[in-house]
Amino acid sequence: MRSEFLGRGLFFPSYVPPSANLYLGPFLTWLVQATRPRNVVTLGLDDGFGYFAVCEAVKRAGFDARCSALGFTLESGSAAISQNVQNRSLLAENLTYSNFSKIVPSGHDTVRDTIRDGTIDLLIFEKNVDAKSLQDWSAKLSRDAIILCGNTTAQNGNNDISELWSRHTQLGEVIR
Repeated sequence: MRSEFLGRGLFFPSYVPPSANLYLGPFLTWLVQATRPRNVVTLGLDDGFGYFAVCEAVKRAGFDARCSALGFTLESGSAAISQNVQNRSLLAENLTYSNFSKIVPSGHDTVRDTIRDGTIDLLIFEKNVDAKSLQDWSAKLSRDAIILCGNTTAQNGNNDISELWSRHTQLGEVIR
């Protein structure tokens, strides 16, 4: 089923893993169509739903973009079997978008250094974000960048993330 929101088509993504974030699918697809980001970076792949919703929206809209998901591991040992099955499933799904999408194992620091400053239009935190993560990635953001944060908490009364967020939001509009 396809419907419209603010002049853009809404659709529910085709990749639907067990996820607590399914309600975000139509919003993510709308956001990509409305903003047409050229460079999307997702930190932490979680179940892959949000990332692949973005990839599908890019593919359907037919514009040039580069999407990168950073931070998963293929581990050894019996306790890691279910995680490895999920990660292999994510890698298999990514083949659908392999001409513009890459999934990179953990090691954000080395990948971050390969991305030019001012080029990320959409930065998605699927992992718990802290002030250091936001600060580390801030130079990579384009002038009109959008930051989406999931699983964001200020732990132990630490307001560092709130203060840093306030500094970033003084530069542009914010929807909370």
